[in-house]
This record gives sequence, structure tokens and C-alpha cells, in this order.
Amino acid sequence: MKRIIAVFLIFIMLISFSANHNAVASEDSIKSHMLSNYSKAISLSGKNNFVGYCAACVSYQLMAYGIIDKYVYGNGNSAYQNYSSIITTPTGWHTKSYPASEISLSQILEKQNASPNGFRYYPIVLGFNKGTASSAGQAYGHTMMIYAVRGGKVYFTDSLMPNTPDNIYSLSISEFCNRYSDNPTTLEKEFVYDGAVVFYNSLPDTIDISVSNTQNAPWAPVTFKFSSPATVTYSLAVYKNNVRIQTIHTNSNTYTSSYGEPGSYTAYVSASNLLGSVDSYTISFNVQSAPANAYMYASKQWASVGESVTFEYGAENATSYSVGIYYPDGSFEAVHTSGTGKLTRAFNMPGTYILFASCCSVGGHIDTNRVSVEIY
Repeated sequence: MKRIIAVFLIFIMLISFSANHNAVASEDSIKSHMLSNYSKAISLSGKNNFVGYCAACVSYQLMAYGIIDKYVYGNGNSAYQNYSSIITTPTGWHTKSYPASEISLSQILEKQNASPNGFRYYPIVLGFNKGTASSAGQAYGHTMMIYAVRGGKVYFTDSLMPNTPDNIYSLSISEFCNRYSDNPTTLEKEFVYDGAVVFYNSLPDTIDISVSNTQNAPWAPVTFKFSSPATVTYSLAVYKNNVRIQTIHTNSNTYTSSYGEPGSYTAYVSASNLLGSVDSYTISFNVQSAPANAYMYASKQWASVGESVTFEYGAENATSYSVGIYYPDGSFEAVHTSGTGKLTRAFNMPGTYILFASCCSVGGHIDTNRVSVEIY
């Protein structure tokens, strides 16, 4: 009986873990997680707050997180150098450093942006050679910690905010970059960015991949975008008819290529770090052929004024149509019929009408033969 109960409890725990793991992390839960660690950092420091102590703010948060096991001395302007020199911490966390000379602040945030359903946190330390316009900010620089970038939002703490509850912030990537940039109204150069150091202790997760267009003309640019926290390098694989035609290794989270052969394509990306690699889900896109073998015919060659005439038209690979009508008085009308290959019209003026259809797709367009109708 005890054994049955034990097995049942384990089963319930597994269900609970699975449900929690697949749930979507709300902004409140993310901020609650941040506040818990920040409060622990305050307690470790013995201070009431970190106002004026940005380096301590970062170091104690990393200690509270268990990422480092001892205090890292230095000012804000030495933070990037101090943390980028760490390859693996004594507690088993690895680092990936991104100097400002190689990648901008907005680019690194886009690179670390993950879907909102991730549960793991990969803290990012930012270093600034110059901080605010104050004398301390100019002399000692600035540093701060980001807990996560999810769904285009940056979740961060900063010693510039005095009270613990007020220190838990979220801004969009663009708002964040605007906040930590130079203020043109001050004489001093503010927030001179040095670089970012990302900490991770697991395989990449929450890997996203997207393509700029699912329907493409031959040789048109196709841009892939992918993201996953804790990723150091990506390998993009592109297939056509289940045959791999392209493998790209890149440190960037975007790649642009073009494909000339019409048909269906699939792609996925492998995200890698020092602990291994994980594959993303597969996406699909098409390269469309230009329309071919266009045709048009009319239900009648002669009709009286006000009598309906139906025109049918089409072409291989066409997805939309536009019918051109030349009137007896020399005027012209274009009628867009979208994906419908049929147009019914009644004409109120005697004379000869000439019609044709332009058959279009992403791959190009082709005009049909011209059809004449006599109205009497």
C-alpha cells in the first residue's frame, strides 16, 4: 500500500512539474523572482539600499543568485573588464562576452530576446565607461544587471533607483536603449557603453526562429531571425524536398539569403553553447514560380446593351488577377478581382470592347490573350 501511495505521489509531482514548466511566465512572476533575489542581495550586503554603489548592486545580486561565490571589486567603469575575464565561475556558470566594439546594446538585447514562456533566467551585466552626468557617474562609470529579455521587454534592476520595490523595472528594448544613452541637453557624455556579459548554466532553451516572408519571388531576399538566451553560436539548416541545401554557422541572430528554384522549403536552427546544442522547431516557406500559360475567353462574342457577358481567365501559379478593359471611346479601366478568375459585366455603350487579364503571383505576372466583344 505504501508503495502504491509513493508511486502515486511521484506521478502527481511529475504532472505538477510538467504543467509548471509549460506555463507562460507572467510579468508579475518575473518581477517577483527579481525582487526576491534583489532583496537577498540587500541582505547579503548589510546595506539598506545600493544607491551610489552600482558595482556592489551587481556583485551582490550575482552572489545572491549563486552565480559567483565572492565579491567582485571595482567600479562601474571596470565592470565589463572584470566580468568578461571570467570564463566559468566556481559555481558552474559560464559567460559569453559582447564588447561594444563588435555589437551594439540594442543588438545584444535583440539577440537575447526570448519568448515569454521561458522559465530559466540568464542574467546580463552591462558595463558603462561613463554613467550619468553627475561627477560620480563621469568618474566611476556605471554597471547594472538585466534578469531577462522576453517578448521584447527588458527586465532589469539599477542602483540609480533608491528603494527596493522601485528597483524592479521593465521597459521595451527601444525604451531601455533610449534610457541608457547620451542626453544631448547635458554637456557631459553620458552612458558610454562598454559591453555586455551573459551568464548561463544550461543548454539553450526557448529557441525561436522566423522568416521574413513565407511566400517569396525567385532570388528575392529571405531573412531568417532566431533567438535563444544562453546561445553562443547558431547553425541554420535549409532544406528543399527533404534534402539539405544550405548550412550556415553564425554568431549573429539573423541571416539573409535568396533562393531561385521555385518550390517548398523548410528550415530550423541549432543553438549551441559550451554545454551542447538544441534544435529549434521547423518553419516553412515557399519560392513561387512566375505565372505561366495564361488564358482568357468570353461567354459571348456579341451581346446587346445591358446584357451580361462572363469572362473567365487564369494562369498556372497565379494568385491574383486584374482585368483591363478598353472601351469603344478609347478609355481604359482596370478591375482588380483578387483570386477570382471570373468577371461578369454588362456594357451600356455600343461598340467593340477589348479585355485581357494580368495574372500575378509573388514570382511575377503575365498577361493573357486579348478578347473582343461586340455590343449592339
